[in-house]
Amino acid sequence: MRLLVIMDALPSFNRVEEPLTDEIALRLKRERLLAALKEAGIEEGHVDSAGLVDLAASYLSRGKDRGAFPPDVTVEQFLRFIHVWVANEAAAKRYAFRRYPGRITLFRSGMSEYADENYGWGQFAVRGVDVYKFAETHSKFVTEPNAGLLALQLEKCIEELMSGHIL
Repeated sequence: MRLLVIMDALPSFNRVEEPLTDEIALRLKRERLLAALKEAGIEEGHVDSAGLVDLAASYLSRGKDRGAFPPDVTVEQFLRFIHVWVANEAAAKRYAFRRYPGRITLFRSGMSEYADENYGWGQFAVRGVDVYKFAETHSKFVTEPNAGLLALQLEKCIEELMSGHIL
């Protein structure tokens, strides 16, 4: 029995061959924070010369003000989150996908404008893709109150697998 669950992610179709060095990781962290700050409406001129810690502190502060982050999250914790996020993205871009012998379960945002219902995972799943949409953006369907709904659906998938309904 196997259950492969994908959380609102697209496969990387443009594989990167270069290894992830510390220098590349630092650049990617900075780019990720700059993009997030600009998306939050912070002017480019205010952040271009800032260091990574200052960028993280600025974004975290604004996120706490909006209620997007718990008030007790520290800059160090947030930087660790960014580190893991960038490492995961880098690993995904370097991974060589192969066909999966079973079904893939995809939990995805219903707000996505991506045309392919299964985000392209169908070409990797021998037995198809089960798609579950949540009427929220990616960042909101994995947080409360939606996290509870996500957990219930995941629990149902596990129960179906354990009862033999998913092969």
